[in-house]
Amino acid sequence: MSLFISFLEHAARSPVGTEPEPLSITDGPWTVSCRLADSGPHACSLLDFRMQPVPGKDWDWSKVRQCTEAIARRVDFLLERLASIEADSVSGCALIRSSAPSARGERKEYYELKLDRGGSVSLERKQHITGNHGSRQIPLILTHEFLEKLIGTLQEIIGSEVE
Repeated sequence: MSLFISFLEHAARSPVGTEPEPLSITDGPWTVSCRLADSGPHACSLLDFRMQPVPGKDWDWSKVRQCTEAIARRVDFLLERLASIEADSVSGCALIRSSAPSARGERKEYYELKLDRGGSVSLERKQHITGNHGSRQIPLILTHEFLEKLIGTLQEIIGSEVE
């Protein structure tokens, strides 16, 4: 069974209430976890989406950079295109964000994706309001089609390094 199908089956059975419900699915060498805010027949509303392979050895820095560039290039189906923003060779982590955030009046919304040297990826949707310091996390709304594509693309890019 695919990781995506397992995720949808668990999401369909998860109670959704006032607080997002923790959800974690392991299939083969992968674990997908999040807090499920809502799930319907065509889309999910998620917080703290994280995909991680079974722990293994850390990658060298060139693999982190290579995967970061591939993710920014190939994950082209979200609301905004992604671009590599920052990479730290000491910590082995890379940050990818929307290249051009969506603007709604004084609100700017963007994706933030982090990749660490063990192949773990997290994706969040953030909102910044002009005049406020910092940003806050907002629900990440993905159609089932885009969620399947996201999981599959990340497995292809990172999978060859962990399996």
